[in-house]
Amino acid sequence: MTRRLLTAAILGAAAWVVGTPVNAWADHHAANCAPVAVECAPVAVECAPAVQYQTVTKYRNELRTREVPVTRMQMVPRTETYTYTVSVPVTTTQKRQVTEYQTVTSQVPYTYTVNECVTANEKRTITENQCVTANEKRTVTEHQAVTATEKRTVTEYVSTPKTETYTYNECVPVTTNETRTRSYTVCVPTTETVAVPVTRMVAVAGCAPVTTGGCGTPVAAGCGGCGVAAPATMAGGCGHVTYAPVMQYQCVTETTPVTRTVMKAEVRTENYTVAVTTNTMVAKTGTRTVYTSTPVTKEVDVQVTKVVPVTKEVEVAVTKVVPVTKEVEVAVTKLVPVTKTATRTECKTVPVTKEVDVAVTKLVPVTKEVEVAVTKLVPVTKTATRTECKTVPVTKEVDVQVTSYTTETKTGTRTVHDCVPVTTMVTQTYCERVAYCELVPVSCEKEAPAKRKGLLARLCGR
Repeated sequence: MTRRLLTAAILGAAAWVVGTPVNAWADHHAANCAPVAVECAPVAVECAPAVQYQTVTKYRNELRTREVPVTRMQMVPRTETYTYTVSVPVTTTQKRQVTEYQTVTSQVPYTYTVNECVTANEKRTITENQCVTANEKRTVTEHQAVTATEKRTVTEYVSTPKTETYTYNECVPVTTNETRTRSYTVCVPTTETVAVPVTRMVAVAGCAPVTTGGCGTPVAAGCGGCGVAAPATMAGGCGHVTYAPVMQYQCVTETTPVTRTVMKAEVRTENYTVAVTTNTMVAKTGTRTVYTSTPVTKEVDVQVTKVVPVTKEVEVAVTKVVPVTKEVEVAVTKLVPVTKTATRTECKTVPVTKEVDVAVTKLVPVTKEVEVAVTKLVPVTKTATRTECKTVPVTKEVDVQVTSYTTETKTGTRTVHDCVPVTTMVTQTYCERVAYCELVPVSCEKEAPAKRKGLLARLCGR
């Protein structure tokens, strides 16, 4: 009896220990551990016969933040004064000696030669070609067609029938029933109530003026809340105006609920059977007649026409060109040199000196290839008067704009960016290993007595 109670107590304690989460043990004992990497003191727990727990130190990574000074280079603008040199153009007027060439005209006699046309008759010998016709005998060759019978060997092809067996495929239709699904639409009557605006005529009571006999001022007759009537215009005679009740009609629109039946479409699905026919290939054997062409050689008579050359002599009229020489008189024009005297205008360039304002243009040599019309000169001697132009140098003094450059020193201001180190505090996230304690189950090392080897031994794994 005592053994049974002891066994029940041990089983209850083991079930309680096993049912408790390990994290609960770790959280319970983690309060005694410092957040630094230190070893936790082992807790002396009496080992149960089945399971015992031991405190171990573990490490986990935790993210933490800290303020770290960071130095970076920052561009800081500053203004400084600097000195620079510029070239300033200065234009002055100076007097220069220039030489111009002027054209001076004078009459100078000269001799030249021209060719004049002189026509004279001369006798020349010429040769003409005349046509002379004469008959000559010529030998010609003609081709004549001659027909003869010759024997030739020809090859003919004779068709020979032959019966052979062959295999062919035939499509055999096979019909099977298949079940398919189709969708169709059905109109289903549905009753719904909608608000429909209805316009109708409504009678409204009103007042109208009526003229009655008698004298006096217009009086409003009682017509059910018409208020004070405005005075009416009096017609001829005596009398007064009264107001009588009248009925007026107005259009009033009201919303009336109306129940109507609407046909709504619904999609329904049904299964139906379809006969499907498929073709199946079936191999069959048949017989057919095949014709084979066999060459047969035989000799036949053929009419052959040959072209045979035949030579004969004919008389042909031939026209020949015969040269005939005769003397004729021809008008010949010759060029005879004649010397004449004439006057021509010569332009001479005389130098004249004067002061002028000159725009100087520099000529830059540019080499290019052009196509020029070249006229060849044939020397002809003539005598005439021409104008010669001589270039005479003339010196004069002119004012010329001369530009020279003067160096000046100026002072300016410019913005310079300096690279300055700036230190700022930056929040940095880092990972730190933190030690914590945790209880882990350890198998029992004690040897149970041999006489109690039973359920307790099985729990301890012995």
